[in-house]
Amino acid sequence: MIKFAIWGYLKQNFIKKFIKIVVAVIVVLVSLQAGILIFVQFPKVQTWLAHKAVNAVSNNINGKISVGKVYYVFFNKLIVKDISVVSTDQTPFLDSLKSARGYSDTLMAVDKLSVNLHISDLLKGEIKLNKIVVNGGEFNLQTEADRRSNLDRIFKLDKNKVKDTSASAPNLLANTLLVKNFRFTMKNHTRYRFKGDNIINFADLDVRDININISDVHLKSDTLYACINRIAGEDKSGMALVNLSGKARISGKEVMVGDFYLQDKYSVINSKYFYMKYSSSKDFSQFTQKVELGLNMEDSYLNFQTIGKISPSLADSRLAFFIDGEVRGPVRDLRSNNLVVTSESGNSFLDFKVRMQGLPDISRTMAVVEVRNSSTTFKDIASIVASINNIPRNKALAALAPGEKFAYRGTLTGLVDDFVIDGKVLSNKGNCDIDLLFRNERKYGSRFHGSVSMDNVNLGYIINKGILGETTADTRLNVLFRRGGGMEIDVDTVSVKNIYLYGYNYSGIEGKGVYSDREFEGSLVSNDPNFKFSFDGRVSLKENFLNGAEYDFRALLSYANLSALNIDMHN
Repeated sequence: MIKFAIWGYLKQNFIKKFIKIVVAVIVVLVSLQAGILIFVQFPKVQTWLAHKAVNAVSNNINGKISVGKVYYVFFNKLIVKDISVVSTDQTPFLDSLKSARGYSDTLMAVDKLSVNLHISDLLKGEIKLNKIVVNGGEFNLQTEADRRSNLDRIFKLDKNKVKDTSASAPNLLANTLLVKNFRFTMKNHTRYRFKGDNIINFADLDVRDININISDVHLKSDTLYACINRIAGEDKSGMALVNLSGKARISGKEVMVGDFYLQDKYSVINSKYFYMKYSSSKDFSQFTQKVELGLNMEDSYLNFQTIGKISPSLADSRLAFFIDGEVRGPVRDLRSNNLVVTSESGNSFLDFKVRMQGLPDISRTMAVVEVRNSSTTFKDIASIVASINNIPRNKALAALAPGEKFAYRGTLTGLVDDFVIDGKVLSNKGNCDIDLLFRNERKYGSRFHGSVSMDNVNLGYIINKGILGETTADTRLNVLFRRGGGMEIDVDTVSVKNIYLYGYNYSGIEGKGVYSDREFEGSLVSNDPNFKFSFDGRVSLKENFLNGAEYDFRALLSYANLSALNIDMHN
């Protein structure tokens, strides 16, 4: 991805100048060979001529271009060793960047460059290269002052200068481009903030072991075409690009990659296409706001260990899922109308539309999700919640409603670990209207706080207690699924219209209280026609019911029809 961004920035300036340098070197060699063919076949003579050419170019830049040895073999192969472009400017400001921020005088260095070319095509204004091989080297792009880079300063590039578009670029064709063991660094001292040794920092990139295999490179008008067979490399943070491939088309306004494939250590993205659209290369200086992205994923797999390399708050997360659908927009404002996410187990899925504002800082990214359809189980929910924090699965949550599928339709609004759930839960065991705040509390666990309205929900099936049955009730509650296991239920208010218990439908029950660790403390009032009852106090069942249980309460039984309640069938 970095390569595409850099290409758009360099294409109209540095590449043109660099091509002129290469052409100057080659033309000098070719012209003299035409006259003194045998003489210039000696490598020392070719090297001397190349030095003369690059020295002439060096006089026009704020730097020095150097080459080691040059070999031009059999009129179709050029080998150049030890190429470098180094800044010659010395100022207190540049010296401070080198000492404090690790900046380098070297813009570019190449250990060995091998090019197969046809001189006759070059003289016609065409560059036809059979094979380009870059063995070893580095490229250091560094922001210095006033958003200008070392590249701008060394080559005297003026971003405000109106470019001459009347002159056509030479036709470029290359069968194969191979880059081996290369290094790329990018530093921006104005935006640098330490995020952690294992978090990728786009203001301090250091990508090593870069290997590139590109074929069928050709330039038509202002558009570059190429088949990317593989791009790989690893940043010092441990963020690694295992493979990037696709069919690329790059112009002054757009980067388009068809059959896009991206793989790192944890995730795999397959897409029909990936694109970046921009008005000019200047937009890359404000990439997250001004560059429009597009991605159409198919059978892709996203693991939050990838995102954790970008966002420190998710560094420990192990959440992962399969994803299909299209995403568009700048990084700061991504949106999709047709995403489908499936859990690793395959037992949960979400079909939804979404808008996310605030990336790449995912901990502060606000999302609005509209869920059209979904399906899950409590067991899978427990696994998903556990994977977010990389902790053991909560057994109490996983044991609820074994095997039962639940569907959710509604909205999710908020941050990735702090959001509002507002919608309807549907199942064969009853329906619920919910308005809950979910908060991932790292020290304590996962908390749900809000209101739930149940419509004929079979509580007995959900909590695996056969004495209970269908329940219709409204409640405000606060539920904590603890990080170490177990749960705590704090009921602010509950109003039960009906609840099935031991074969009888109770009604007119109001209450509040807290249940935690098999202990209940609260109050309960029943105005059922057959059961007039009030309770206020604490009941602890932490030990055996008859041995070690604790009770501290006041209760008043005004009336009870034991026969109607199916407790005592005698009259």
